[in-house]
Amino acid sequence: MKKTLFILSVLSMVGLGVGVLTSCDATTTDQKTNIGGVEVSVESKKENTFQATTSVSLLNSISQPEVLKSHHLVKFSRDFRQNDKPTTDFTQVLPQLDLMMDNGFNISSKVEEVETEIDGKTYSVKETISYTDFANEQVTYSLIYNTRSHEERDDDELETYTLMEGYVLLNENQYSFTSVMVSEEEWDESEVERSFRINLGNNSYVFVESSKENEGRENEEEYEYTYVENGRKVIEYSIEIEKEGFKDDIEIELNDKEFEVSRITRDGKTLFAIKLGDDDGHYRDYLTYEKVIAEDGTVTYTQIK
Repeated sequence: MKKTLFILSVLSMVGLGVGVLTSCDATTTDQKTNIGGVEVSVESKKENTFQATTSVSLLNSISQPEVLKSHHLVKFSRDFRQNDKPTTDFTQVLPQLDLMMDNGFNISSKVEEVETEIDGKTYSVKETISYTDFANEQVTYSLIYNTRSHEERDDDELETYTLMEGYVLLNENQYSFTSVMVSEEEWDESEVERSFRINLGNNSYVFVESSKENEGRENEEEYEYTYVENGRKVIEYSIEIEKEGFKDDIEIELNDKEFEVSRITRDGKTLFAIKLGDDDGHYRDYLTYEKVIAEDGTVTYTQIK
């Protein structure tokens, strides 16, 4: 990943994770669920909903300039280029990174069959999604769409292509969207690539790409977010999550500098060790924070070195 990435503060706006999803079509014991006549795995449905919701949350933040300002997105990028250490510290983003490691946000999803006509075309699926945003407020939006899928098999490899297209209904506005998922499965590994694009008109859009690879006990996920306004790229950032056994790491790239954030349990304490990468791919110790939970349940992240 070698990109100019305006990251981290946007995560505070995204305020989401894969989380716990509920659906009228799926239970925790189901392996597959039927969405608009297409059989998809419950896990894939969760991840599709997560991707859509982070896109909608980013769209919400874009429409609120005061939110961008209050979360120091522009300031954080500028200060980092001027100083070895950013003036905006990691306490703003550790709650989101912590929960992404846990997949611990709740997103509720209800899927139902409908016959909804928009711009002369009939759509058969309505998905109503609710989540809690960065300001701890409830947000509800809907996806109205059709879906189709086909499979291709080559020896021991199975490829599945799934397309969703329709409209996002948000705050009395509607935006067209397209979602594409390509999954590859072999006996010992699997890989899934997804994209989700919300079209805003005037050559403006929100675009999310994600990939997930599983091989044995190793899992790697990457999310890339882009906002284009009037043909000009305004925001671009990326998150990479690696899990191997019980070790959790998130790699972040910001303005051509790479960080590795690791969560460690030591002497009953939860610590976050942040390392800064160099040009040779090595990481050196940078900052360490402790996660502190007060009696009233309030969580803070205190820098200890």
